[in-house]
This record gives sequence, structure tokens and C-alpha cells, in this order.
Amino acid sequence: MIKTLNIDVECLCREGVCGTCETVILDGEVEHFDQYLSDAEKASQKSMMICVSRAKDKKLVLDF
Repeated sequence: MIKTLNIDVECLCREGVCGTCETVILDGEVEHFDQYLSDAEKASQKSMMICVSRAKDKKLVLDF
């Protein structure tokens, strides 16, 4: 389990391969380092695996 801003998020693999920590992106861009999403899904910037991927910019808004 990952704890971010006092929010517990289920995370089984912590390597970006299982998809349990997939989180919806509301605003901002992400650098995807997971192996779960397809290239098209990564390009759409609609969700991310928060265990391995990171914000490209200073602001990233997620839907927990």
C-alpha cells in the first residue's frame, strides 16, 4: 500500500505491471514508466500507475 497525502492506495507489485494502483488523471501530464498501459493509453493521459509514474510538470491533479 502506498500512502500519499494521507491517502492509502492499493499497490501490489510496486513495479507498474499489475494495474492495482491505476489512478485517473484530472489535470496535468505524466511521464509513464509502467508496463501496464498501452502506448495509446499512455498518450491519452487519462490514467497512470502511481507506483512508478510521475508528473511531467509542477501540477498534477488525480482523482482518488
